[in-house]
Amino acid sequence: MSYLESLRVFVRVVELGSITAGGRDLRLSPAVASNRIKDLENRFGVRLLNRTTRKLTTTEIGRSFYDHARRVIDTLDEAEAMVSSFSGKPQGVIRLTAPLGLGRRLIAPLIPPFCAENPGVDVRLRLSDRNVNIVEDAIDLAFFLGDPADSALKWRKIADAPRVLVAAPTYLAAQGTPKRPEDLADHNCLLLRYPRSPEYFWVLDTAEGPQKMMVG
Repeated sequence: MSYLESLRVFVRVVELGSITAGGRDLRLSPAVASNRIKDLENRFGVRLLNRTTRKLTTTEIGRSFYDHARRVIDTLDEAEAMVSSFSGKPQGVIRLTAPLGLGRRLIAPLIPPFCAENPGVDVRLRLSDRNVNIVEDAIDLAFFLGDPADSALKWRKIADAPRVLVAAPTYLAAQGTPKRPEDLADHNCLLLRYPRSPEYFWVLDTAEGPQKMMVG
């Protein structure tokens, strides 16, 4: 069993690009995850990963080993799912991702009662406002805010999530009340910038429809 666990650690570390992230995904400390990788390398007498202070990559043999290990894990998961289908009780791992605020407020509180009703299911929730590659990160279900980009993935609208632009009365009294979206460029505001985006902006509902207001 420890060998299979080491395989799972190696696979997740490669997929997430970090020993810390891979260990966290499997609820292991970075030290334990690192030791599992070392156990595999010692077992085969080869280096599977190249580690630097900034980046982690697979060696040539490590990449080949990952491909085989991924198939082993997938086959094992499929076998467990097949058995659980006969038992009538859900079993296995469900990997979820959601934006930080949405996940903490709405998704996370639902997980304990779900796990209580389905003790054979291990739910792993990743909260992040960064863009997630659902396929590469092996995510089963993703919650997100906004209109989905063109995708072959199946998606379903759950609910509306309206946002409002607000200001303190004292601020408006001192600085004036903006009348048009363009007026916001002259005001002091808390601005939203999506990860890896070089610009700050609002998306406002106007009489002409949604309008993206750039602010720098």
